[in-house]
Amino acid sequence: QVPAGEVSKILRQGPRLDVSEPERAQPFGSIVARSFGRSMSSKTVSRPNGGIEHHKSVRDSSGNEEVTVTRSIGGQSYTITTKTDAQGKQERIENFVNMDEGDLKEFEKKWGSKL
Repeated sequence: QVPAGEVSKILRQGPRLDVSEPERAQPFGSIVARSFGRSMSSKTVSRPNGGIEHHKSVRDSSGNEEVTVTRSIGGQSYTITTKTDAQGKQERIENFVNMDEGDLKEFEKKWGSKL
């Protein structure tokens, strides 16, 4: 803790660098800023057979990525979401709307290819 009277003194002095360890040099009494970012891309493709394919990809500055692909034909849709963490560990989640896993082969046949 810094006594109340010392705060203004420290602020007037401004940051000073500790150069005893150059690789770890940081200003004394300063705030260390950290930033976090996230990027997202999205693409939707309409097919001649009425099918719609939607791709969404989200990546953050920590190295985590989430890719979601949804294919829809008529009232049915099949979604695969793949989450990859910064260490490369993957998790895959499937979601079915108006169908179940047993209907997947017929759905893929209508679509024309596997997801």
